[in-house]
Amino acid sequence: MTGSSGTTDSTSESKIVEAQIITFNPAAQLPLKLTPTNFASWRSQLETLLMGFDLIGFIDGSNVAPPQSISADGAATANPAYRNWFRQDKLILHALRCSIDESIYSFVSAASTARDAWLILEKLYASNAQSRINHLKGKIGKITRGDRDVLAFVNDLKSTAAELALIGEPVKDLDLVVHCLRGLGDDYKAFFAAVRARGPGLTVEDLVDSLVEYESDLKSQQHTIIPTAFYTQGQRSDGHPRSPRGAPPSQPYRGASPSRGQQGLLQRASGPGPSPKQAGPGTLHKCCFSFGPGLISIWHCPFVARPLCNCSIFPGPN
Repeated sequence: MTGSSGTTDSTSESKIVEAQIITFNPAAQLPLKLTPTNFASWRSQLETLLMGFDLIGFIDGSNVAPPQSISADGAATANPAYRNWFRQDKLILHALRCSIDESIYSFVSAASTARDAWLILEKLYASNAQSRINHLKGKIGKITRGDRDVLAFVNDLKSTAAELALIGEPVKDLDLVVHCLRGLGDDYKAFFAAVRARGPGLTVEDLVDSLVEYESDLKSQQHTIIPTAFYTQGQRSDGHPRSPRGAPPSQPYRGASPSRGQQGLLQRASGPGPSPKQAGPGTLHKCCFSFGPGLISIWHCPFVARPLCNCSIFPGPN
């Protein structure tokens, strides 16, 4: 009776122990493969997975192997706990090997435990990890907007900050805001002043909508420069349109003639073909663009290949 009961207890214990074995799907759970340049990010990925399954002790050394055998009734028998530990360790070692690049595999191919493989990789890439941290900290301070839109600029900042956070070096919200404002450029000086007036507590996410709106306003102002400039050229100091050169004072006139600088722009914009002067009198025609109150008169040449208002040019001096 006692022997039968002992056998039953042993079988139940074995089933319970075997049920605790955890398997992995490296392709789905460890998508980032280790390379010579991303050890810090890869380490964070693996540690997070093992912590989630309460298996981090297999690589940090806190979960050591139990004895391979135990004594029962004076006889040595296989230890079920060791068998369980051994199987789980091999599954972790397999997942680790599957998540590294082929060029690195040879370094851990001879490792007998997950702990051994982990120590080998740490020794190889720990110094590289610190170099990566230093590189990212330097990079985030040098990111500027340049010719990009503000969303691309902000996303670049945030992705760099996220990579630093992933390797244990998070960037404070205030520091990220400072990096953002410094990298915007001179066009955003007014925006910078407005943000400073709002005081502390801002995050980059708080600035995004305002930045996009400010950028849209800047682009709208740039689009109105050309018609406004031509309108100014066509006005006299008394507010009335200038008379075209050579026209009698009493001759009715509805708009301004192009200055020499404007004619030069028209010739350059039109490309090959007769210039306005070569085309003879009467070939310069006036068209009106509605801008603000009333109509703004500008001059354009029929030989211009595209509308003048779509060209990034400005009137030259008379």
